[in-house]
Amino acid sequence: MRVAQIIETMAMGGAENLALHISGALADCGVDSHLIVIGDPGVLSPKISANVHAHHLGFHRATIRNPFKFSASLCQGYKLLSRLIRSEGIEV
Repeated sequence: MRVAQIIETMAMGGAENLALHISGALADCGVDSHLIVIGDPGVLSPKISANVHAHHLGFHRATIRNPFKFSASLCQGYKLLSRLIRSEGIEV
């Protein structure tokens, strides 16, 4: 089974650490584990287990201050993420 954890950044934080640990634990159990980082590599990226397929998309969404640009960037991010999920055959 191919399982992905999706996180916006790999900056130091609770959600980032949780995604890092879950993806590593799943890989240690024999699961085809993927960690998808929406943005660029961050401070925690070097700590990603070698058994985890890491994907850094380098995507930065627009600010909510301009709703039109924000909604367009969400659509762009959705397309980028869904393309990766399909190409990698991620199931969960």
